[in-house]
Amino acid sequence: MTIYQQCLVFKSWGQTSVDFYKSFVGAGLTQDQFKEITGEDYEAEATTNVQN
Repeated sequence: MTIYQQCLVFKSWGQTSVDFYKSFVGAGLTQDQFKEITGEDYEAEATTNVQN
């Protein structure tokens, strides 16, 4: 079973959190598949590098 198929199962179980599905993008879920599942465009989280 692919990551995409697993995400479809999670959605069928009622998982609707966009943040949940973001964790799968790049690890087997494409941005297009993300949009198909969530109905929203994928926007990567901005990361801040703090240097001491």
